[in-house]
Amino acid sequence: MISDIPMVKKVRPTGARKVRVRFAGDRREYVLDLTGLIARSRHFAPLMEDADTFAKIDIIDDGLGVAWPVETKWGHLDLSGSTLRRMAEEQLQQPERQLRGSGSQPARARGGPRLKGTRWYAASGLDVGLAGFHDEGTRLVRQQPFGL
Repeated sequence: MISDIPMVKKVRPTGARKVRVRFAGDRREYVLDLTGLIARSRHFAPLMEDADTFAKIDIIDDGLGVAWPVETKWGHLDLSGSTLRRMAEEQLQQPERQLRGSGSQPARARGGPRLKGTRWYAASGLDVGLAGFHDEGTRLVRQQPFGL
């Protein structure tokens, strides 16, 4: 079980909100675009405009993750090796979405209009039918907030 945990062997910044990561037991190096994560999370927001702080990424806990010198109420801002590995696999599986900029780079990070609800799902290439289901479920919860 412990051997299944992705361990970060090497990490370095490669540009604006991108890092090059190598995992233990894997010869490949992955270039991960963290723009989407940084743009969506208020915890990672300090890294959006501060390239110097972003460049200070470092391996923590003998490879269990990476961290930046940004203090939060829980300690330094960090990402687990498991999260980085999942992001690497997702970005490898969907190169066409990265080229369009959806998914890995939200509209507000690209300077475009911010879409919500069904329009966001349609622009991102996800199933709009699922978006409609989600919107309907949200309306039901709002109408009956204490149970269905």
